[in-house]
Amino acid sequence: MRSKVVATPDEAVEDIRGGSVIGVAHWAGIVGCPLWLQDAFWRRVGKEDLRDFSIFTNGPGFSFTFPALAQMPDLCKRYIGEWMESWIYQKGRVKKIWYDFYNTLLIDPSIDTPLKKANRAGEVEMEVTPLGLLAMKVVAGAMGIPAFYSPYRRQSGYEEFKERRFFDGKPYYLEESITLDYGLIKASKADTLGNLTFRGVQGAFGETIAKTAKFTIAEVDEVVEAGELEPEVINVPAIFVDRIVKVPPEPPESLCPRELYDLFFHRHLDWKSFGWKDHQERVRKWEEKKSQRK
Repeated sequence: MRSKVVATPDEAVEDIRGGSVIGVAHWAGIVGCPLWLQDAFWRRVGKEDLRDFSIFTNGPGFSFTFPALAQMPDLCKRYIGEWMESWIYQKGRVKKIWYDFYNTLLIDPSIDTPLKKANRAGEVEMEVTPLGLLAMKVVAGAMGIPAFYSPYRRQSGYEEFKERRFFDGKPYYLEESITLDYGLIKASKADTLGNLTFRGVQGAFGETIAKTAKFTIAEVDEVVEAGELEPEVINVPAIFVDRIVKVPPEPPESLCPRELYDLFFHRHLDWKSFGWKDHQERVRKWEEKKSQRK
């Protein structure tokens, strides 16, 4: 069978057209995000003046409240917000973004970002959706289901904007599905046929996007020959993957300054700087309250 491996990220994204709906696996930042593909994509977008993209992602950006980032306020001021959002947003190029509800960088009113400003100015539409429902929207789209009823959003203030029906006496709200034209994901290892193996959080949304996009492109740390991956370690079969590119271990400077790379990979840091003991204490207190309620 023909190898799906291409030589460079630029070659991997050369077919993406303006106006496409693109799914970007984006969980835990550098580890799970296809930064080399996005770097190549945005460079091509600027060079060819491509526009009207819609981006589907499980979280454009991080929160200032993350313990590691809270310990480094100066670093946050320089990078968090504008830099984080540059992974999935370029002014004038993106018309809509779907992202998951649990993203305090975007919903915290005390934090202003370029993406928020663009939304207020009417330059980009943002739709916030709970993570599980977000995944279901693209799964349904891949199955050819244009819309479905969901039980979420009860008493959330959004009910008035949704068509409602009752099933077994409970309200459900109509949700439109999303069809992905392209999927950009990151994996740990691939064989030349396109079978993928994830490491850690890479599979959090990578598998969903790979299996629902019409055309899936994966950047990987390692490529092996066909047959070298044991079946039980394959997370995404080759039938769902169209193109593969091997990338360097360190992300591109354009989307990840070295200072942040060192931070996310715990360089020169220990667990104390991440508030690990404080976190353990919060968990203990929460467990105590939970047992008392019972």
